[in-house]
Amino acid sequence: MAAIATSAGAQSIGTNGIIYVGDRVVRQSIASTAAVSQVSAGDHHVIVLKADSSVVAWGSNDWGQCDVPKGLVDVTQVSAAGNYSLLLMSDGTVKAFGYGLYGQTTLPVGLANVKQVAAGTYGGVALKNDGTVVCWGDNSAGQLNVPVGLTNVVQVAAGDYSFAALKSNGTVVCWGSNAYGECNLPAGLGTVKSISASAQRVGALLTNGTVVCWGGAAAQNVTPAGLTGVVQIAVGPTHTVALKADHSIVSWGLNYNGETTPNPYAPGATKVAAGARASYAIDQNGQVDGWGESTYGQTISPWQFTDTSLGSITKIAAGYNHLMMVSDWGGGGATRSWGRNLESQCRPNLWFYQDVSGGINHSALTNYTNGWNVYQNAFSGDNSLGQCTPVGSINNYDHLWAVGNGTYGRLKTGGVKAWGDNYWGALNLPSNGNYVQITGGSVHALGLLQNGGVVVAGTNSNHQLEVPPGLANVAQIASGSYHNLALKTDGTVVAWGIDNAGQIDVPAGLTNVVQVGGGENYSMALKSDGSVKTWGAIWNCTAVPAGIPRIGQIATGQHFAALLPQMTMSVYPAISKAGDPVQGTVNLSGPAPAGGVVVKLSSNNANVTVPATVTVPGGMRLATFPVNETDPASPVHAVITATMGTDTQDALETVSAAPFKLTTSLRSFVGGSTDKLTGTITLFNPAPAGGATIALKVSDPINVSIPASVSILAGQKTVTFDLPAVRVHASEMITVTATYAGTTRTQTSNLAPFAVKTLVMSPKTVLCGANATATVTLNATPTASVLVNLTSSNTAMEADPGNYTIAANTNTGTFKFPTNKNTVYSTVTIKGAVDGNGVGDTINLQPALTMVTMPSTTVYGNEFEWIFIHIALPAPAGGFNVNIQGTNCTYIQYIQIPAGASVLAIPVTAFDVSAPTQMKIDASVGPHHVIGTVTIQPNIPSTLTLSPTSVQGSASTAVTGTVKLSAPVDKDTVVNLLSSNTTVVKVPATVTVLKGNSSATFTCSHFGVGSNVNVTITASHAGGSKAAVLTVLH
Repeated sequence: MAAIATSAGAQSIGTNGIIYVGDRVVRQSIASTAAVSQVSAGDHHVIVLKADSSVVAWGSNDWGQCDVPKGLVDVTQVSAAGNYSLLLMSDGTVKAFGYGLYGQTTLPVGLANVKQVAAGTYGGVALKNDGTVVCWGDNSAGQLNVPVGLTNVVQVAAGDYSFAALKSNGTVVCWGSNAYGECNLPAGLGTVKSISASAQRVGALLTNGTVVCWGGAAAQNVTPAGLTGVVQIAVGPTHTVALKADHSIVSWGLNYNGETTPNPYAPGATKVAAGARASYAIDQNGQVDGWGESTYGQTISPWQFTDTSLGSITKIAAGYNHLMMVSDWGGGGATRSWGRNLESQCRPNLWFYQDVSGGINHSALTNYTNGWNVYQNAFSGDNSLGQCTPVGSINNYDHLWAVGNGTYGRLKTGGVKAWGDNYWGALNLPSNGNYVQITGGSVHALGLLQNGGVVVAGTNSNHQLEVPPGLANVAQIASGSYHNLALKTDGTVVAWGIDNAGQIDVPAGLTNVVQVGGGENYSMALKSDGSVKTWGAIWNCTAVPAGIPRIGQIATGQHFAALLPQMTMSVYPAISKAGDPVQGTVNLSGPAPAGGVVVKLSSNNANVTVPATVTVPGGMRLATFPVNETDPASPVHAVITATMGTDTQDALETVSAAPFKLTTSLRSFVGGSTDKLTGTITLFNPAPAGGATIALKVSDPINVSIPASVSILAGQKTVTFDLPAVRVHASEMITVTATYAGTTRTQTSNLAPFAVKTLVMSPKTVLCGANATATVTLNATPTASVLVNLTSSNTAMEADPGNYTIAANTNTGTFKFPTNKNTVYSTVTIKGAVDGNGVGDTINLQPALTMVTMPSTTVYGNEFEWIFIHIALPAPAGGFNVNIQGTNCTYIQYIQIPAGASVLAIPVTAFDVSAPTQMKIDASVGPHHVIGTVTIQPNIPSTLTLSPTSVQGSASTAVTGTVKLSAPVDKDTVVNLLSSNTTVVKVPATVTVLKGNSSATFTCSHFGVGSNVNVTITASHAGGSKAAVLTVLH
């Protein structure tokens, strides 16, 4: 399925001749080579006026807001808002098209003599030649009630429910809704030069070059400090774009999608515009650049898809709301995509892919199978359901198919695996099948096997799983939302599934089909003669328009289809100067047959000539031909026509006249670096006798040096000169001017300051308190050392690292800095910048300590124990220091965990206690503490034994006592001894259990007795005791 289309019920010839039918998102062709003079943006569409008075629009076309009326001439102004557009004609009349539920496109009867228009979301306003104002559209806030006596107006602007007018005396009048203060003029506003409005906001450019905004949210109106030198403003619903006199752009307000991010794509901007969450500029080349939200492709202008940038298209494919293609440009396998891009499914230009496939909001790209394992398969777009997270390595697969919100991958070893959303069971195709194609709809999948059979999986809500009995010999398959199509090898088509719009009612007698496709409620078939047949209901379009050329490929989306003609043709560059090399290219949608294809060529202007024919060789898709230009006395326009059978394709070539051309080697360069900017003068004819002297100058001679002139020797044509530049601290456009024989040529290059191009934190996660490492790469190699400033996005969690130096003649540096000893996990962005220009990378700060563990739940007094200190990550090189504090034990105060280790055992000895006591180990890194505790039990005697236990009193027999404690001791421990009758048996007062032991022995002395006597010997320690009885015999 796919998404890209244009006007209701009509064709649109778009990029590289692709024809769109249906409705949703427009990608129009440039149509003419004239530069853009005006740009205006609605919520999700853009409309531009070109210098030749032609109009181009693109983006969302849900309401026909991009359906520029045919045959218009002499358009003088364009204005867009919401979902509609306004055009002002040179005769003072107005055209309106697009969404008109509130009367926005219903113009007042007799509206004429208009010199400016402004489109607001729910109504428009026109400024008449006599300085009065006319409004139309919604009047829910009284916005159509123009203030009585309002005259001498020189400009108007429109918001949602309010209008604004600028008078000739520099004052502003606002009327309509004031719900957000849009009609409350700021006190002391000053003299206003121009105004702009959108939604609930109004902006004023003052004559002193400053900007004031009001209405909406106050925070969105805070103008950047020190902003001056502004020459134009564009107010969006939540942001503002300002163009300065030096052609730089400043933006502020909300930044949902990068709309206020400094834009690098509009060098030498001349005009700006603001849409809903997007910004636009006309650049020095007269082209439109956009940045910010691109849900409907509105920031991807047609200039990014000129014919020559695509090469020969080899494959087109569609997702639900976006279109993809593969071309042979740049060595082959170049991909482009456009349409809905909210989930970034329109991945930037890539190379070396053989196939593309689109799901609902994601894309899958299959690489070339070249055995080198250099080019990887790829994904882009939504991954919220895992549809872009493959099972195993992405390069285990030789083909990828995006299906709904899931993906199938065909394994190189055979069979398939699937990943993504399987709520409806659409990812349950048999995994051992030998598949050649997999497609699917909203809740099901369809697989084509190598043997021509078909398998299905998913939900059978509308009979889409009920494969017709006996279906075989299938060559290609396609799915709509709830129906399927099978193209058989005999050129016939079988369809099944939902039939609410006739989408499975295959036309009777349909044969010779070579490709099928399906959308939400329609089906399409491409026949071998290049004709296209549709049935069902394409959104706003019931059939492919008549009169289109023969088609070579189709791609079908949810509500639209893209048709690639069998032949397209382009020239490059489309605007050239006499003497510039120009090349034409003929592209076929498929390989030419054996013997090749001959294409006839012609030009309608004698100053631009082409060969009579060009041949596309057999098996090839593309052939090039030279476009030869003479040196015309004045600029000329030529239409180059290519004819293949009954099909023709035209391309416009514009040639300007001049005796010479000026070229520069770099579009952008960094002052004070090894970047070398050179200029080259080329005469179209050899220099005359005495030579030719060309005068040179540069717009900023302070920062860029240039010779006053260069000479070309007689008979020669070229000369080259250097333009060395010093280091600058802000970007500026440098214009090089060359003058010769009354003709002036210019070239512009961006003189850029040094900036941090990349900053990589490694590792990405570090222990709090350990060193972090940042590797910085500059945008150029400096000739003198450059200071890089590293800053933290959250100084509470990580202090600014400070300044570091990158040496001369190298553009990289690696710097280490200590991290804070934090107590909580945090992610901080470290930004590297030179003169404020740079980028950042995130680093995760992991609190170092995780826990203190002890092998036992209890220890005994004076007992030795190992305590384990754990950290969250392996210690870095040089080890990691931890402080230790203990209670009721002896310990080591400072420890170092060795590099690579994440745990360290430390010895402790429990204090000798006489009652259960808690021992605590507190490990800390800065303020971060972890604590382990254990109970110390008194190390009391566990046994006392006497040997022997009886003895003859008068005998000399030795009696030995042995006392054993509850646990071994880590230091000498004294045990008290006591005899109950010292006249009969004596024992030493104490006995010492030596370190490392749990027991000690002592000797009992005994004496003669008159009768047998029992004597009790007691050993006591730490509040506990044990006793034994020695019997002394008479």
